[in-house]
Amino acid sequence: MNYGRWETRGEKGRGGQGVTYLAEDSNLFFKILDSIARAVPAINGIGMTEEQNMRARVLADGVHKYVSAIQKEGIVALKVLHENIRTDSKALSRLKQEIEVLTKHPHENIVKIIDSNASEGWFATTFFPLGTLADNSRQFQSKSFTALQAFRPLVDAVATLHRMEILHRDIKPANIFFSEAGLVLGDFGLVYFAEEGRVRLTDTYENAGSRDWMPPWAYGKRVEELNPSFDVFSLGKVLWAMISGKTVLPLWYHRKPEYDLSRLFS
Repeated sequence: MNYGRWETRGEKGRGGQGVTYLAEDSNLFFKILDSIARAVPAINGIGMTEEQNMRARVLADGVHKYVSAIQKEGIVALKVLHENIRTDSKALSRLKQEIEVLTKHPHENIVKIIDSNASEGWFATTFFPLGTLADNSRQFQSKSFTALQAFRPLVDAVATLHRMEILHRDIKPANIFFSEAGLVLGDFGLVYFAEEGRVRLTDTYENAGSRDWMPPWAYGKRVEELNPSFDVFSLGKVLWAMISGKTVLPLWYHRKPEYDLSRLFS
């Protein structure tokens, strides 16, 4: 499937709102792959002729360009709304809000948007081949100082959002990616703008966030006065998960023996 210049290469994740694909820039890769395809059949035999030598260099150059394109922005994570909700006003509004935040790209530890088409219900962001914090749940297990060092830029990124009167509302390991720049916060599908005049997209009894990561005072109800404490609570749970190596901390039970970090790692 193609969305703009992006051709999907496999599904990476699926949720209630849409699907995330691995996708590549068809305009960029067509030329590279075409030069590789032309070079390969011409390289045969043990003794290399001058012509074959030249073809081999074309092949090597094509492979180099291919790898460079992957390392840059030739490969992306493509988020596409489910077809049945692409005409739903709330789903489209949420997508537009997510695009708005990621286009501003206010911090290096916040995922970067590369391309988008809100009216068609899709956008492309940086692809992180190392996966998420949830995929690497034991990376920081029992390493409290290392975890805090990795965690600090993430907190700075969230603080930057809060200074812009933006709340993420869905901070959890599955939405935090590994990169050369450190941990990167993504998935702004539930983003909330605190500034006046903004239309709120959460219904009266709709949970905004993921149950195991959101503050308990927001369960099953619409919190009229949202503030940064919503994200701070979630950040606290993320730090606990990093150090514990566990996937879930129920509610606020961090002092129960089975969840108490000081007991788990005396």
